[in-house]
Amino acid sequence: MIRARSPQQKQERLMEIMTITDEMFSTTSYHEITLTTIAKALGWSRGNLYKYVNTKEEIFLELYLVKQAAFMAELQQSCSLISCPSKTLAYKISQCFDHHRAYLRYHNILSSIIETNVTVEKLAKFKKQSYAQRQYFFDLLTLHCPSLSPKEIKQLFLTFLYQGCGLDNHTHVTSALQEAMALAQLEFTLDDFSELFADFITMCLEHYPQSSK
Repeated sequence: MIRARSPQQKQERLMEIMTITDEMFSTTSYHEITLTTIAKALGWSRGNLYKYVNTKEEIFLELYLVKQAAFMAELQQSCSLISCPSKTLAYKISQCFDHHRAYLRYHNILSSIIETNVTVEKLAKFKKQSYAQRQYFFDLLTLHCPSLSPKEIKQLFLTFLYQGCGLDNHTHVTSALQEAMALAQLEFTLDDFSELFADFITMCLEHYPQSSK
């Protein structure tokens, strides 16, 4: 493999790395993915991979930003900064999360795994980018819940995010689970992610006084 020299070539190599890692994460557990397996999937040597990343966590940080950006872009298209009933806003937010379940799966391992093996400098850069991406959601919640402080707005956002992660796990059913439930002779029903999440978001939003605007 010819080593990338220009910034554009390096970015193209990084995108190759991210694409193959994302594909692997959609079918493989995080712990089964290593720099060795990533390099093998790319047809590279591990040494070549080290020219672009030092740890697999660096790759996952970049992928997290890509997933979050895609989610926020749809949120901005779906939810305008205009006051609306809680149920309406909750449904739109829930739908956006449902369309971006991969974002939830990346967030589910963000603080406990992904952020644990990168340099402080890379983590600081990531945090700055991540918070900037979330600003539209913060603005949306501030409009709807004007009584909340900026800190409380961020906490409400994280409440939604972690509830979404839990519901994604709850409604992500594998064939093995279905077989196990049948073998155990237990009733099995597949709950609807979007409906459950919309109910939860509505409950949270209605807890606070709405904007009079």
